[in-house]
Amino acid sequence: MAILQGGVPPQTNIYISQINEITSSINAVNIGDASTKFTAFLKQVKGIGAYNALNWHDELTTKVYDLGLLIANNCSNLLDIVKTEISNSTESEKEILYFIESEIVFAIWNTADERTFSYVSELSKRYPANAEFIHDLGIIELSKNKYIEAVNYFLAALKLAPSNKVYLKDCVNAEVEHLENLIIQEKFDEAKSYLNNLLNIRKTYANDYVYNNWFLAIQSRIKDHVLIRSTLAKKEADIETRLDGKFEKEKFKAIEMIGIFTAIIAFIFSTISIATKYSFKEALQLEMGFGLILILFALTISLILSSKGTQLFKDIRLYSFMIIAGALVYMYWSTK
Repeated sequence: MAILQGGVPPQTNIYISQINEITSSINAVNIGDASTKFTAFLKQVKGIGAYNALNWHDELTTKVYDLGLLIANNCSNLLDIVKTEISNSTESEKEILYFIESEIVFAIWNTADERTFSYVSELSKRYPANAEFIHDLGIIELSKNKYIEAVNYFLAALKLAPSNKVYLKDCVNAEVEHLENLIIQEKFDEAKSYLNNLLNIRKTYANDYVYNNWFLAIQSRIKDHVLIRSTLAKKEADIETRLDGKFEKEKFKAIEMIGIFTAIIAFIFSTISIATKYSFKEALQLEMGFGLILILFALTISLILSSKGTQLFKDIRLYSFMIIAGALVYMYWSTK
């Protein structure tokens, strides 16, 4: 994985030239020639020594990554040459050879294979100061959507190579994906807390205008999401209240209608019964009384179900009730 630091050491150009020749032989399907050149390259490059950001220049590590992918896809048997060279090398020489081997293995197994993580993890433990292996662990975790774990690996790699733009970019991508995931799940408080730590405590991107503004923009987006959700919640509650009120009104209206129809049916049956037992005058008085009582019944139901408290004395139905009640009292006393 690339490290963008400093100028290119002269020896790095030689290694890159050798990799280009190996690549040409593989592309020409001249595997024998590629094997010979690859062996020569390994014997020379292992003298680069232990990891440091200058000698392990980003142009070289990038070329090694591309070569590993090419070998994995076209002539994986070259991996045996690396293993042989590792067994014949000193501890200080093995580090770069393991890196070359890891890039081939990384491409063969891919990040989803559990063996990949175990293999790179062992190399990272063996060479804890090698940012490349730590960065690879971050790439593996990111591919599994383990954003926090990936960020932690990228940050660890950045401690060893603070000026590494590739590490920085991958770290940004992991953090953005984590925040986007929180936004999708509507975990806005968690996202705000994470951003507060990133921008105000950790300050990883304080010196990078573009990345820092990117996270500030995400912070504004989250505020907008919270505002929109809050507004929608209020509107939803208002709509529910209105619907509930309308439902209650319709319910009361239905009960009123049922009461009125019940009164009408009762009036009809009482009329049939009275007409057969009393004279016309007496029947008429009784019918008028029953009619007024039934009207009172309907008014009472209407007032009980839809009265508005303090507005009751402004309701014409109340005065209608009082007039009809008075008429009934008058009819009662006038028939004595």
